[in-house]
Amino acid sequence: MKSSRLHLKILMALFVIFGSLALVIHLRLLINHPNIPGVFLWIIELFIGLCSIFYWRTLYLGGPSVELLSRNDFLEHSSQSDMVDVFIPTLNEPLQILRKTIESAKKVLLLNQVYVLDDGQRPELKELCDELQVQYRSRGTREFAKAGNLNFAIEFSSAPFALILDADMIPTPDIFSSALPHFDETGVGIVQFPQEFYNLNSFQHWYKGDDWTDLSFGLRMVNPCRNYFKGGYWCGSPSVVKLGCLREIGGVKTTSVTEDLQTTTSLMETGYWVKSLTEKKAFGLAPEDFSSFIIQRQRWAKGFFQVWWSDASPLRLNLPKTIKTEWFGDFFYHMHMSFYFLLTQIFPFLTIVFKTTLFSESEDYLFVFGWLILLCLMYFINKLLAGPHYRIIPTQVFMRLAMFPIIVGFFESLQKENQEFEVTPKEKVKRYSTRTFLHILMIFILWAINALTFLVLISTTLSVTVFFVLAWTFINLNFLTLALHRLFRFSFR
Repeated sequence: MKSSRLHLKILMALFVIFGSLALVIHLRLLINHPNIPGVFLWIIELFIGLCSIFYWRTLYLGGPSVELLSRNDFLEHSSQSDMVDVFIPTLNEPLQILRKTIESAKKVLLLNQVYVLDDGQRPELKELCDELQVQYRSRGTREFAKAGNLNFAIEFSSAPFALILDADMIPTPDIFSSALPHFDETGVGIVQFPQEFYNLNSFQHWYKGDDWTDLSFGLRMVNPCRNYFKGGYWCGSPSVVKLGCLREIGGVKTTSVTEDLQTTTSLMETGYWVKSLTEKKAFGLAPEDFSSFIIQRQRWAKGFFQVWWSDASPLRLNLPKTIKTEWFGDFFYHMHMSFYFLLTQIFPFLTIVFKTTLFSESEDYLFVFGWLILLCLMYFINKLLAGPHYRIIPTQVFMRLAMFPIIVGFFESLQKENQEFEVTPKEKVKRYSTRTFLHILMIFILWAINALTFLVLISTTLSVTVFFVLAWTFINLNFLTLALHRLFRFSFR
């Protein structure tokens, strides 16, 4: 363990030194040989470097807290009962999915009541609740969507804790008893479990039967590592909430479509924090197709930026600098995942349109050599920090699939009105919307641009710059081809 930490320190120090030198040298080369592709490339380098450093800081400092989370003896709580209410907010999810969730929720230890919170006002769901002998609640309005539904439940709940479950989330019986001892730690207002899935052949799973998704790195590694800073995020479901904390801040916040994220900042300002565990205690449904994936990622991006632009932005609140740094790192990540990642896709094309030679021949050799060193350092650092949770090929493919939904979510967040909350479909979408086809079309256009760039470059006199851009294009083409393959495989199965 000590030797691996030492290796990490050495590798990260080398990256910072070489990366800083590369940025300075590149900037000097641009001053001597100004060109538009070179400017774009410098911006790409800066953002990739900053995003990497922010996340490496989180994973390196928070790493030890992930391996073993302290737990008191559960026996001290075993004599108590009726300690937790289960909240299951729902709108239009199929009854067969809700039945599984309700039946599993009834088996949770130290249970008080199971409340099915129906914003869809469905008589058939009330009949199901009567059959399963759980509480059915419908507020007669859909104001503030999921956030309003949860606040409705807080008003009549009599238990000190609430287990929040999405309509498709199946908990293990000991989920609450696993969370309960962590509330003994000062300031813990919410205990968050990772989102895991039982439909292992979904759009979001890389291989059939493999539980890795593009969320694994963030939910199994990054969020738990933030326990070190007391700066983790509430992700809604599955989580256990101390209801007194929510009542103290006026309930779940309602001015963002990601109510959990906005509520996190309010809790932090009040002195509470979210503790994230790595134990798998509940399993739900991952998006079955690209259309569902778009709805989910677009809403997440829109909600993130809504919080960022609002008065609830962590930079405007009275929070510790360590927490503000974590959020600032996430802001860089979302920007990198959208506009700057899009720039990496079209960079080879720009080099043809404006200029195929970035610098002089001798400078090109130095430039490409520096890039190769930094790429190798980044890969090994990520592998040492995240282990099996970091998979470079599927990560790159899913980044391309999520790129346009994040960009759309960004522009939606700039609109003053809070658009309607969209629930991620829990079953395969039978008919794709115009929005879905446009997203597929944009990915295909990117593929076509890179294919055209590749054909032009392959017929160009080979130089160091041409080889560099050709390799970049070839890698882009492969990842985009894998993305398109996934789109068509899940569209017509």
